[in-house]
Amino acid sequence: MDTRKVVHKYGNGKVRIALFQGWGLPPFLWSKTLQFFDLNKFEIMTIDLGKIDLEQNCDLNSFCNRINDILTRNSFYPDFLFGHSMGATIMINLLLNFGVKPKGIVFIDSGLKPSVRNSELMPLINRNSGNIGTYRTILRSFFRNIDFNDLEKITDEFMQYNIDVLKCQLKAISRYDFTGTANILTLPALIIFGEYDKNRNFEELQDVHIRIKNSTIAVFQNSAHCPMFEEPLKFADIVQKFINEIS
Repeated sequence: MDTRKVVHKYGNGKVRIALFQGWGLPPFLWSKTLQFFDLNKFEIMTIDLGKIDLEQNCDLNSFCNRINDILTRNSFYPDFLFGHSMGATIMINLLLNFGVKPKGIVFIDSGLKPSVRNSELMPLINRNSGNIGTYRTILRSFFRNIDFNDLEKITDEFMQYNIDVLKCQLKAISRYDFTGTANILTLPALIIFGEYDKNRNFEELQDVHIRIKNSTIAVFQNSAHCPMFEEPLKFADIVQKFINEIS
């Protein structure tokens, strides 16, 4: 794989952060909050997950193997991992099964088991493959409030992905259960929940908090599934404080 097509880097600092966003969402999702990061302190990598073809190996370990290979090829060994939704699933599996060892993690609007929403998305996509209106509706549901131009940009980028690749990825994240192994994790974790999230509920994030002992939880009262996009300044402030306390 030509990693230049899926990787973007920002900043020239010594503290390295890798960002993994949710299913079907482009790295643009991080753009608003990155404006408030000290890029003289951080080097940040985003990966365009929607472009990673699993070649019909629709399982989580195959997905994580591709991500780990991207990090290795770029000699990018992150001090911190940020995982949002599907990206958090990838992040936890990298920690548990691939020997990735950051100093801390940020866990955003995800859970230790697949979301019920996953099973709802697949038949919807199968029935409406290529229907931009359907995709726009799906993507709109991830946000409490989103500017029309931002929604159009996210939808346009979604439409550039191969739908069969996205289906394979959705299948890959539909079969996992970390409830019995998450307590192995002892590294500092910041857990973030958007109060208006329709994909996850607070109890699921609270369960993550209980099982990962060295964790704290922050609720974003004006966000749905994407607090880094809807409350970018607050997100940047909270996660940079978390990083500073560890670093």
